[in-house]
Amino acid sequence: MTDTMVQTPAQQIPGINTFGDFRDQFLDWLNRPDISTTQANRIVQRAIGRLNRDMRTPVMDRDISNMSVSGPISSFSLPDDFLEFQNVTIDGIPAFPCTFERFQTLPANPGRGAQFARDGGSVVFKPAANQSIRVKYYGAFPQMVGDSDTSTVLTEYPELLMWACLSGAGDMFALDQQAGWEANYQRELASFNAAAQKVDRLGGPTQVSPVQGYAQ
Repeated sequence: MTDTMVQTPAQQIPGINTFGDFRDQFLDWLNRPDISTTQANRIVQRAIGRLNRDMRTPVMDRDISNMSVSGPISSFSLPDDFLEFQNVTIDGIPAFPCTFERFQTLPANPGRGAQFARDGGSVVFKPAANQSIRVKYYGAFPQMVGDSDTSTVLTEYPELLMWACLSGAGDMFALDQQAGWEANYQRELASFNAAAQKVDRLGGPTQVSPVQGYAQ
């Protein structure tokens, strides 16, 4: 396969939605008899991890809707698929993010709205919630292990995942095509993230680059 191919991975993999089928298609595109199934599995899994780092799109939106609580409650555990906060609301009041170090110095009632921070696998907030908590966040694409496993990344972004896999394999085996595959990955990634930003500007449910985020 060369960088001048006419068809793209997306045109070649319609309807593929299981780990095993996708891996086999990836191996077919890579066309290297010296790569093992175990190596191919790891390349695909690492590519999904890369997409989880690089992407912030509506498909990744998660919303822990208003949870009624019998307060005061000042923390709760984050879901296993948590990647990044979008926003937190405490008793109907928007909470603003800060570092955990700063959070520890705040009084029990900050006085102007609410504050939240991440503490390991939990979100902590001041003042404590007495009625409800709402957390919107970006959730990770699920990883796949068994051949029959699936992931939303396969149904939503198969071509981007394929380019990520090819680029990863090209880097691993020092292939001449790696630079072209990486360029295709970056172009597809920029296209999807730009579309997500447009949705946000139009008042959609996502926010690719939050104005305020925990990582500030």
